[in-house]
Amino acid sequence: NVVTEVYGYGFDVDALQKRLDKAAYGETIQLTLNYLEPEITSRDLEDSLPVDILAQFTCTNSNVTKGWSTNMILACEKINNTILNKGETFSFNDLVGRPTAVKGFQKAPGFRGGAEADILGAGIEQVASALYYCALISDLEILERHSNGYAPDYIEKGLDAYVSYNSQDLKFVNNTDDPIRIEASVKGGSVTVTIYGIDSRMFDIE
Repeated sequence: NVVTEVYGYGFDVDALQKRLDKAAYGETIQLTLNYLEPEITSRDLEDSLPVDILAQFTCTNSNVTKGWSTNMILACEKINNTILNKGETFSFNDLVGRPTAVKGFQKAPGFRGGAEADILGAGIEQVASALYYCALISDLEILERHSNGYAPDYIEKGLDAYVSYNSQDLKFVNNTDDPIRIEASVKGGSVTVTIYGIDSRMFDIE
């Protein structure tokens, strides 16, 4: 939200302190208030707000379990409304953190070592995959991405992203000239990720 700027009056604090240090006991000091203009105005902000959709993608899993859905929701809550300024790096693991039971993450069917297993936090890779796809479409610089050990049916082959805390991450850089904002939400077995920036392009692929 952009708050309208406020114009006001003020004075140089350091200059006043020097005058006070030199003033005689009982001396009266008059202050001259200067008209102050804001360094940044609402117009300045509106010109650089990430309001255009750079990419939007909905990633749907038809066989989602309650645990898988819960894990997706928790991951999206951490990612949603993330703002990256120019040159800043996004790290999935830094934002989502280690998926633990204390944080509410649950066990869900996944793959480990090429075999099916109940894995704590399984499902967050679906969020990572949707985000990776949007980062690609937005032409952001990908620093790190890993594929799953299998071909998930919720996204095209070769476009998935696997994450594992402290070992495999999804990282990309905002290499645009303006801030970008990431939205992430879950509905049923679907994850929708949208990346906003300053661009007239629109990608809505489902």
